[in-house]
Amino acid sequence: MFLHVALTTGSALCIACAAVVLRDWIMWDRAVPCAVGAPAALVSAGVAGSDSLEDVESAQRLLNALAANPSIRSAVILRPDGSVFAQIGHDKQSPRVGFSPEQWGSSYDRGDLVYHQPITFNGQVLGSVYLRYSLSYAHGQMLQNVLIIAAVMSVCFAAALIVSRRFQDSLLRPIRELQQTAKAVSDRRDYSVRAKKLSDDEIGALADVFNNMLEEIQYHDVALKQSRAKLQQRVAERTMELANANKGLKKEIAERKIAQEELRQAKEAAETATIAKSEFLANMSHEIRTPMTAILGFAENIIDPDFTEDERHRAVDTILRNGEHLLEIINGILDLSKIEAGICDVERVKCNPNKIIVDICSLMQVRAEEKGLALSVQFDGPIPETIESDPTRIGQILVNLIGNAIKFTETGSVKLIARLVGGRAQEYRLEIDIVDTGIGMSEEHISRIFHAFTQGDASMTRRFGGTGLGLSMSKRLAEMLGGNISVSSELGSGSTFKFSVSTGPLDNVKMLSRPITTVALANRELVTEHSPLLNCRVLLVEDGPDNQKLIGHILRKAGAQVEIAENGQVAVDRIICDESESDPQESAAAVDIILMDMQMPVMDGYEATTILRRNGYTKPIVALTAHAMTGDREKCIDAGCDDYVTKPIKRRTLIETVQEHLHRRSLAPSE
Repeated sequence: MFLHVALTTGSALCIACAAVVLRDWIMWDRAVPCAVGAPAALVSAGVAGSDSLEDVESAQRLLNALAANPSIRSAVILRPDGSVFAQIGHDKQSPRVGFSPEQWGSSYDRGDLVYHQPITFNGQVLGSVYLRYSLSYAHGQMLQNVLIIAAVMSVCFAAALIVSRRFQDSLLRPIRELQQTAKAVSDRRDYSVRAKKLSDDEIGALADVFNNMLEEIQYHDVALKQSRAKLQQRVAERTMELANANKGLKKEIAERKIAQEELRQAKEAAETATIAKSEFLANMSHEIRTPMTAILGFAENIIDPDFTEDERHRAVDTILRNGEHLLEIINGILDLSKIEAGICDVERVKCNPNKIIVDICSLMQVRAEEKGLALSVQFDGPIPETIESDPTRIGQILVNLIGNAIKFTETGSVKLIARLVGGRAQEYRLEIDIVDTGIGMSEEHISRIFHAFTQGDASMTRRFGGTGLGLSMSKRLAEMLGGNISVSSELGSGSTFKFSVSTGPLDNVKMLSRPITTVALANRELVTEHSPLLNCRVLLVEDGPDNQKLIGHILRKAGAQVEIAENGQVAVDRIICDESESDPQESAAAVDIILMDMQMPVMDGYEATTILRRNGYTKPIVALTAHAMTGDREKCIDAGCDDYVTKPIKRRTLIETVQEHLHRRSLAPSE
């Protein structure tokens, strides 16, 4: 490669130097005649100025002026007849040219340049000037230029060789590296070899491309080996499969039989589920229609003019009792649906298990006494004063378990036994046994009672009623509380339901060795004439005429003035009666609180509440809604409501809620 660089550089320099010499030669060839012609023209002009060739002395002085130029060998002024008029020259020889016009101009003679020019005046030829110019000086200058150019060419050639020698390693080393890598790959078939990238120029980019190519080849080589191995494995497997064809066929037949059996079982399960669904719908129809029949029937009896006042009171009591029962059924279905949907939450707060147990048993005492049963509480050892759990869910489970025990027990008693179990390596749990002397259950019945919508059998449903939701929901709630529910029973000898919940850490928790076990008769909450009185003006936003009458009657009886708005738009127009007023509080000064139904035509309660809050209304707004699912309360509060009351409306709850917000309003600092 170095030789190639030297030849290329030398050739280029030689061509360049030849071009320069040629250019100088051409320029010299053109310049010398001009340089000789100028003195000749000067002499010709000087002689012509004297009008004749008579003044020899003046002509001689002109020629002597040319003698200062060493390159002029001789200069002669000729008369028209060819005789010499004046002459200078080193050799003092006469010119070898006559006075012939054909000889005028420049020519070369014996290595000199000869220049012959006529002398004219007013168009008359007076004579001629003859100059012999030596070219030795010009040739010396040309030779000197050639030598200088040759010296420059040599220096440039040497510099080019030095520079090329210096940079050829940086150019050739990456190429040699690529060559060695390619040779290694070719010789050993080793595609894991990589070329070293020694620069970031085009050769470095070539190294990257080469390495990428090797990676691609390596990837395909590995894939090819893997494919070959898989192919060999598949061939071996296929050979084994073919060798065991009979065995595989038998296995397939057996699997088909198993699949057919599973399909049959799935079909039976689907049919069972369909039957259970039909039974549940029939059961729900019965459970809902039974209290509805009583409600509608006694409601008609109330308007009968022949009914006495005492009969009307009993009818109202029956309607209330069946309405509460119907509400329990609906709440049970909603609770189970929330649990199955995974949106039912449990709390972890400190609560008193002794108080929960006694309060629930006190509540269930009424049902037990109606059937003539003894309901008792017993504590087996000390229990903690407080645990971390959800008191509401514990109460809900106990109500279901004790209610079932009372429902399926005709004679005898129902006993609740509580104890603390666990400790040391095990987590503490509060365990409660509900023991009854009822009808008991068979093993088949026990296996199904914790399924949703299922009781022991259809005859029990017809005899005792119920939705079959309580135990399923209670078991799931117990598991969410870190415990469980199990049952042991013998047909005709009663049942024992064992319910447990996690207590959480019991460090520094006081243990009660003698907890309260007395169960007092639960005082049923009645709304009487002693209910709290209201002294306010209420805007009731409700689209249902019957609810308008009912809620309006409750509020008026409690002492409130009630104004009705049938939808949210009417309420907004009533409160913001004049958009030009700067303070919307002044336009609604007569309204102390708004009871807002959230589901209405034209404009619902959410939008109406949002508009009122956006326009500066700050007085209390309480939501009235039949939506009781998880998240409904938060949705109402987010819309701007201060509180949330669910339907069906309970009189005392409604009045106390209104009174509470009016009291808060009165205690708040004036705006």
